Amino acid sequence: MKIKDMFEHDIDRNINGVIKVDQEDDGSVRQELNEYVVTDELRRHFKTLFDAYDRALDDTTDKIGVWISGSFGSGKSHFLKMLSYLFTNREAAGKTAIEYIAPRFEDDELADKAKRAAGVTTDAILFNMGIKSPLNKDGSAVARIFAKMYYESRGFYGADFKLARLERRIDDAGKTQEFRAAFEEINHSPWVDGREDYDFNSDDVIEALSRTGVMSKDEAERWYEKSESNDFSIDQLTDDIAKYTKRREQECGGLYRMIFMADEMSQFIASDTELMLNLQSIVEALGTKCGGRVWVMVTGQQAIDQITKVKGSDFSKIQDRFNTRLSLSSSCADEVIRRRILAKNQDANDLLKAEYQERSAVLNNLYSFKDAAADLIGYEGAEDFASTYPFADYQFKLIQKIMDELRNHGASGKNSSSAERSMLSGFQDSARCIEDKDQNALVPLWRFYNTISTSLEDYHRRVVLRAADAAQKGQGLEECDIPVLKLLFLILYVDKDMPANAENLVTLMTDDVRTDRINVREQISQSLERLVRQNYVARNGETYKYLTDEEQEIAQQISRVQPDAAKITSKAAQIMFRQVFENAKVTVGKNVFDVEEYLDDTRFNSASGLALRVISGVDGTPIPSREDLLLGSSRGEAIVVLDSQQDYYDCLYQSACIEQYLNSRQADNHSEVVASILRGKQEERVALDKRAEDLMRQAVLHGTFYVYGSEYSPVKSASAKNMIEDCVRQLVSVTYNKLSLIDKNYDSDMQIKQILTAYTPAMNGQESNAGAIEAVMRLLEARAAQHMQVTMSELLETYHAKPYGWAEIDIAAVVATLLAQKRARLLCAGQAIDLRDSKILDYLRKAAKARQAVVEARQQLSRAAISKARQAVEELSGNHTLPLEEDSLAEACREELEKRRDSLASLLSVEYLRNPGYPGYTEVVDAKNLIEGLLQSGRDAVDLIMAIAGKEEELGDAAEDLEDIDEFFGSKVAVFDSACEIFKRMESERDYFEGDSETLDALSVIGGAVKQPSLSLQFQKLSEANLQVRAAYKELLDQKRIAMLNSVEERYGDIEAYAQGKGIALARIGESHSARKDEVHNAATLTALDAVPVKLDRAQTTLYKMIDDAYEEANHPKPANTSVTVTTDYSGVTAPGQPNKPQSAPAPRRRVKSVSRSMVFRPLELSSQQQIDDYLDVARKELLRSLEGNDAIRLG
Repeated sequence: MKIKDMFEHDIDRNINGVIKVDQEDDGSVRQELNEYVVTDELRRHFKTLFDAYDRALDDTTDKIGVWISGSFGSGKSHFLKMLSYLFTNREAAGKTAIEYIAPRFEDDELADKAKRAAGVTTDAILFNMGIKSPLNKDGSAVARIFAKMYYESRGFYGADFKLARLERRIDDAGKTQEFRAAFEEINHSPWVDGREDYDFNSDDVIEALSRTGVMSKDEAERWYEKSESNDFSIDQLTDDIAKYTKRREQECGGLYRMIFMADEMSQFIASDTELMLNLQSIVEALGTKCGGRVWVMVTGQQAIDQITKVKGSDFSKIQDRFNTRLSLSSSCADEVIRRRILAKNQDANDLLKAEYQERSAVLNNLYSFKDAAADLIGYEGAEDFASTYPFADYQFKLIQKIMDELRNHGASGKNSSSAERSMLSGFQDSARCIEDKDQNALVPLWRFYNTISTSLEDYHRRVVLRAADAAQKGQGLEECDIPVLKLLFLILYVDKDMPANAENLVTLMTDDVRTDRINVREQISQSLERLVRQNYVARNGETYKYLTDEEQEIAQQISRVQPDAAKITSKAAQIMFRQVFENAKVTVGKNVFDVEEYLDDTRFNSASGLALRVISGVDGTPIPSREDLLLGSSRGEAIVVLDSQQDYYDCLYQSACIEQYLNSRQADNHSEVVASILRGKQEERVALDKRAEDLMRQAVLHGTFYVYGSEYSPVKSASAKNMIEDCVRQLVSVTYNKLSLIDKNYDSDMQIKQILTAYTPAMNGQESNAGAIEAVMRLLEARAAQHMQVTMSELLETYHAKPYGWAEIDIAAVVATLLAQKRARLLCAGQAIDLRDSKILDYLRKAAKARQAVVEARQQLSRAAISKARQAVEELSGNHTLPLEEDSLAEACREELEKRRDSLASLLSVEYLRNPGYPGYTEVVDAKNLIEGLLQSGRDAVDLIMAIAGKEEELGDAAEDLEDIDEFFGSKVAVFDSACEIFKRMESERDYFEGDSETLDALSVIGGAVKQPSLSLQFQKLSEANLQVRAAYKELLDQKRIAMLNSVEERYGDIEAYAQGKGIALARIGESHSARKDEVHNAATLTALDAVPVKLDRAQTTLYKMIDDAYEEANHPKPANTSVTVTTDYSGVTAPGQPNKPQSAPAPRRRVKSVSRSMVFRPLELSSQQQIDDYLDVARKELLRSLEGNDAIRLG
């Protein structure tokens, strides 16, 4: 059966694919109404709309907006036009729109509501926003278009608001026909034909206005003189509309509706905030003022809630007004195409279903895509095949996306109907092309180009036309290349959904069920090669890309670039050693080895270690022979020969050409088109690099490997990196053949510290890394035999290099184990480092410290040395339980020495500092220095024990001295302290013991002990001397204290008597008396008691004077002051008054001199009368001398 005989409707009939809002001829209207398909989705939208509209017929409302959204090709413009037919109940070929459409609703309630709406007198003002847009599109453009369309719907000239308002005034006066007739009579042309030139016909217009009585001639002339020809406001417009609709409702005698139906509103507004606010304002005003008589229905790609998401603006009001929102999907267009274009007659339907049942497997294989979107398929089943034939399911989805992307990229014009035309007409036109073929024929995707091309920009059509011309003339292309070029153009911008690889191109070019894909693939491959060679198409790895004129010019310039070979080699090396084998290291167990990287003969990195050479041939040198490769690898290399079947070089070459070209154009100023192409080339370069990387990975997976003079077969893997690493690991196992001595790896310094501080021998002799430990120990013993030092740094270098390859941390762990086993020791500056030293890890692990640290085999101690050291420390410390094992002994010796050193240090810092006269100071200092010297011999047990054994005699002498010192500070120090205290105290009071020979002898003993301290003193004799002196001194002190107390009582008795004789009572006398007694009681020395008489004299003198002063004051009061009376007159002048009568002068005070008795009567032993007379004579003379010039003397 021929394809054209399969369709229910004639495939060749004329279908108006372009839905134009202003296309009103009856033929077009009839066809639109007759063939309009009401899909299930449209039925739901009709119901939603008519439900809202029907409610508004009964009640006033301000929710008068309908927003119809949908992508290009979804049929929203057609839907809007159908609504205009339904609301106005348009007639065509004797039938109303409701009569055409209502039966397709298949819903009686919906049909009733639609009929009710159609029964209301309605003016539907249908227009396209883009077409009606003013030249100066500003923020008020939406309202201006509404005004223009409103005035035009009333028959006025909407392009000029001044003129439109004049016509409205004429119409409101009911003189429209009269005015037009008058103008035609005056101007000899109809008003409608010449009104846009009213400025040039001012006299005729003024005459017609005045003749018909619309205006006076003066008023008409003033109207002309107004310069604001287009003054406009939304408020004025909506007032006019509200007034007009209300009038129309009255004229109709029932309901009346006006509907503004604006197509492409969202495209017109785009992201312009002012235009959105303008739409909001006019819709809000119409909703508020007209009460539901005026509706606004618009279409747009975006839903209302998407287009109103403008930052910083609040469009909640407009969303409220557009309360009815309808969203059309692309599936709606698919269903329309299937039912309107592709619907089959019964015979064809049965035939196609049978064909599918027979060939379903073939059809499924025909439509298999590589890396395409999952929803792009051939057929879902027999029913689907019959309904879509001669097309495939994927074409409905893909063509829609193609049209969207062409518009988004500016490749097609901005008329929205172009997409709808391409969807509807495209399927019809494509089906027509094969209408004479049978049921084996299929429509390839490229055939849609002919329909789509009618809406393409010229620069795109020009490329295909030029290619077609070249094919006709045989200039590098053939006729079969043109469909491939058209196909590549169609999928140019949908590469994410449909990559332009050879596999997909074969599927998309399929035009027959019996297609041999192998032959088609070969033909397409040849076409692609010609198109690439002629720069119509660019290849990027497995994919191909259509080139525009500008892209072709740039592609030609790039093809003439000669890239630097060294840059290609560098790029290949970067891919190999930065992406494929990205780290210049290989890990075996926990050991990490550096890798020297070579690409052919070029070294890529500076690492030194294992050599990895990748043979790629990108530098132009031939691939070495197998014999050369075996020989080369025998020098200690791992060699990877890349598979030559993988054409990574072409990708690298093209990438280098593009990079060099782009670098040469950096300084140029580019147009936006060229700049965009260059950005695309940069993306292409990146993709080429990625393609080269993928191919190089494949080249590794299928490559050949050589290791150390033999061909090697790595473990098969899907990872190129894993195979290279396996090859290098094989090189490790041959190069580092003693790596296996390390059977346990370490991860952290804490593990090494654990070995040093808490080492325990392994059970059953299963020591970790036993082989490595013995290897290092043999080296240390050999060096010791040669009297050569080995630094830790040297060990690290030796065992990290060939043939060991041990990790540095593992080497440190081996050395730490030898240290913990006491088989080796670590020294710095000749001193052994204790295993508990906080810096020991630095000496084992850090390079700078490792160079300072020496590792040596530990020597064995003799039993004699151990015995000497043990005995010496026992004598020194008194601890006779020291261990016998050398390490434990060394530790115990160190502890005892440290304790002894600390006790001696305490004696020096406390006892000898408190009393430097203590005996044994020199012995303590010498012993402390001796012990400190031993402790500084190092933390190593061998060093310490050898040092102690070497000082055995000195330690024995020190032990004897310290025994005496310990005894002194134990029980004798108190006696010595007492002697020192007595010696110091008696130094100034020795004379009081004159005549006491026993006490004086005791003082001599104390003085000798204090002045010449010695540990051999007779402390018993010294203790007895202390007691003798203390007792004698106490006896003298007690006697002196009694005598002084008597003197105090006697003296104060005299003072009290003197005061009583004067009749004076002074509290100070009692206070002084108590103070003197306290001083006597508290006096601790004889010297202090000897000072009491002097203090008594001084107190007596002071108190006598106070008594006399009190007596004088009481018996001879001071004379009263002579006062002068001062008077002040009212003039403010002070005048002297008369003096008071003077009193008699006071009696002069007596002069009494105080004389100390001790100064007159000095202590003296008298033994004769003569001596007494002489003594009294001296006293008399002294008293007389003191009386001279005084009235009296007072003995104190």
